[in-house]
Amino acid sequence: MRNNIRKGLAIAFSAAFIASAVNATSVGNFSAGKYRAGTNIAYAAEQVSTNNGRTTDFVDYWWGGSAMSSVLNEKGETIITLPNTQYGHRMNNGKDVNGTGTDIYTAEIDFTMSTGILGFFSLSTSGSQYLANESLAICIHGADTNKETGATTPAFVSVGLSHENYDHQWNLSSVENVHVVMKNTRLNDEGGIKMQLTINDELHEIEYDEAYLQARFGSVRALDEVFGGWEGTTKITVHNYTDSLRKAYLEKTQPAYDGIVSKIQNVNLDGISSQSGVEDFVEVKKVAVELASDIDAAGFRLREASILKGRLDVIDKAVTNAIGDNTELATLVGIAANIEIFVKKVNEGLETKDKANAAETLKQSVDLDALNDIIDTSATYADYAEGIKTRYTQARTTLGAAKDALVLKDIVAFENAVIDLSSDEKMVAAGDAKNVIVITDALNSNQEAYTARVNAAAAKLSAALKNYAGKLADSWEIYNVTFMKENADKGIDLSFADYYDDDPSTDVGVSFRQKFQLDGFSVNFSYNGPTGANVWVGLHFFSELDVMHISDTDAFSASTGITTLIIPKESSTEFQMGYPKLYGNCPTGGWPSVNVGTLNTNINVRFAKEGDVYKCYVTMGEGEEGLLCSMDAEVLETYLVDGYGYLNMGYCDKDLNTGRITINKINGKNAAELVAKVEPEIPDNPDSSTSESASGTTIESVPGGDGKEPESKRGCGGSVASAASLFAVSALAAVVIAKKRKED
Repeated sequence: MRNNIRKGLAIAFSAAFIASAVNATSVGNFSAGKYRAGTNIAYAAEQVSTNNGRTTDFVDYWWGGSAMSSVLNEKGETIITLPNTQYGHRMNNGKDVNGTGTDIYTAEIDFTMSTGILGFFSLSTSGSQYLANESLAICIHGADTNKETGATTPAFVSVGLSHENYDHQWNLSSVENVHVVMKNTRLNDEGGIKMQLTINDELHEIEYDEAYLQARFGSVRALDEVFGGWEGTTKITVHNYTDSLRKAYLEKTQPAYDGIVSKIQNVNLDGISSQSGVEDFVEVKKVAVELASDIDAAGFRLREASILKGRLDVIDKAVTNAIGDNTELATLVGIAANIEIFVKKVNEGLETKDKANAAETLKQSVDLDALNDIIDTSATYADYAEGIKTRYTQARTTLGAAKDALVLKDIVAFENAVIDLSSDEKMVAAGDAKNVIVITDALNSNQEAYTARVNAAAAKLSAALKNYAGKLADSWEIYNVTFMKENADKGIDLSFADYYDDDPSTDVGVSFRQKFQLDGFSVNFSYNGPTGANVWVGLHFFSELDVMHISDTDAFSASTGITTLIIPKESSTEFQMGYPKLYGNCPTGGWPSVNVGTLNTNINVRFAKEGDVYKCYVTMGEGEEGLLCSMDAEVLETYLVDGYGYLNMGYCDKDLNTGRITINKINGKNAAELVAKVEPEIPDNPDSSTSESASGTTIESVPGGDGKEPESKRGCGGSVASAASLFAVSALAAVVIAKKRKED
């Protein structure tokens, strides 16, 4: 399960707290062409040291793409640089970052932007909706010259849905250093916003009533803040940003923040000098190590955590200056300080996972190789180094035993949970108990035995879920805690809760055990909540019978074929369809979206091979059919041989709410009446996720129907027709249970 990373915003605690610049780690250099406003001639942009932005609240939306830069300056302002940003790259301060989003009724931001063709700031329901159906964007447009007529459109700033669809605009004399201040207040008792927008000291007032917000954002009012731009380097200085949610966070964390600042200020640095002994240096250095650990554990957002860690530099610099050029001593002091705090945390107790994980983090910070080198080669510090290594080894043994005991405690809880699986609630509880088990935290000597115990209990849970599914389990592979039931209309009701990540051992969903021919295939289904920033409905065609693997890792290869994540929303539906893998195939025009809400809407997806392409069409409710995606047949059939693949449907929600899908028809037939022609097969890799995840024996399909010779252009795109109405579907017969968040 992915960690729920915490992040933040910026109203100053106090200028005095920001003692030094906080710089993000450079992970690469990016050089790109930049277009001057009003021309089509590229000129060289400066070198930009790129990073993922995680020392600030504005982070790389893709969490690791590192094509941009976001750092804090000495004032605590956020400096964002987007060098010739491509579509899809943007810096995002959203619910994934700060845990709350930004309240649109009270949002305020003050920034200065310079751009080329386009730069923007957007409030949106998610990072993927930054200039889409669910956003309100302030866009700065560079001047543009028509190549045919020579007519020039002056630079301007717009406010509205996107850079192409806006309600207001005002001309600019330049797109360099455009100063924008936005301050929102509630329009009236019903809601809505009154936006005071100051552009280069010129005030504009804009009003959007609650009906407008409802049409744009549905019921969502805590939004993401997104900066982006393309065709030219965009530079932004975010001077300040706040809203009611950030103010509440700052008020809550102020005592902890002040406490850490006070501890830093009270460190006595006068007691160390070039004449000090190693113990004296370690005594001071370990204060910085412990405070850094406390900062990580305190729940600060990224900006505040970075500022506090920047203030620790005064301790590190004092120790470094006193040690001078004695690199051996400097290395030893750093290692010893980490060991001292590691030992302290172990001795304070390891009865919870949080405490064990904090100690594990400190353990991993110890450079044992460097310590061994000092023991082996130092004429001055070998004895001291040998002594602290002994303390480290003892604490490491204690930590290992404590983590093993915590794993065993979880296993026993899972074993007890599967004793009684007589209700949906108890099966869900058993699945939750399984999902918190981390076998790799156990001692190596116990992992094999522990794994066998987990698998034995998981088999009982799998049998209960298959019994719940009845005859459907003969034709469908059921992954983890997935409730599957035939309904009164001969459709299939699914209910599940999980979050996709790079370890599919807990992922949920179902796969039909016989391959379907893609040409002519259709599926009709509906989805019944929830919506949210990290909710996806999965509709996939895979080359293998398996649950979805998002990306390539050491343990798993990304699923190949057609991977579609449907983002359900109240007023629109977005389809992220990738092939032959999910990522790396985003169309230049963006993911297709239909302006019809997802909830309780009858969705029909149909595939057809037309010449050298496969085309995917979608119909939402009673609307017209529209083209969703076109895929190169030659590329696709490299993975889906002869155009055949396994249908997989799944779901995930980072907040672990229960999702509900009803599969109505497959190829025009009642979904529950389809029977797969299958034959058992021994898995090639008995250690794969399928054999361990309590989903039953791996089954290879026997393809049915006539195959077609592969023909063969690549790219997902195409317009989608809007549907006129929603089609209500019946509720699940299965009990729907709100689930607690799993431990990370």
